[in-house]
Amino acid sequence: MNQSNPVSTDEKKQRNAEIIRFAAKLMKNGIADNVIRSKIVVMGLTDEQASAVINTLRKVRKEVQRKTGQRNMVIGGLICLAGIIITVATLSATRGGGTYILMWGAILFGGVQCTAGVIQYLGK
Repeated sequence: MNQSNPVSTDEKKQRNAEIIRFAAKLMKNGIADNVIRSKIVVMGLTDEQASAVINTLRKVRKEVQRKTGQRNMVIGGLICLAGIIITVATLSATRGGGTYILMWGAILFGGVQCTAGVIQYLGK
């Protein structure tokens, strides 16, 4: 009598998680969607399931990219703003003559980081 050993729900969840991690790694490495789809179909998913995994991963990656872009915009903007405020404050304090601090590094770095954040956020 041949009894097949059914796969438990936990084993299926673990296997699906492995497939998703594998697909995410391939996607991160720039592998084309059709190649990823064929590789995860071979691993046991249907074509529809593979397409769903790829679409979900694309959405998650896009959301992470947007959140990273937002964070970079805020941090860059704050650094740039701090540089401008310090420059203006020290310049105002030297109206009668003296030395002031030009925070060009903070202004430049913050501006570049903020711009990079905008580009990330827009998905370019």
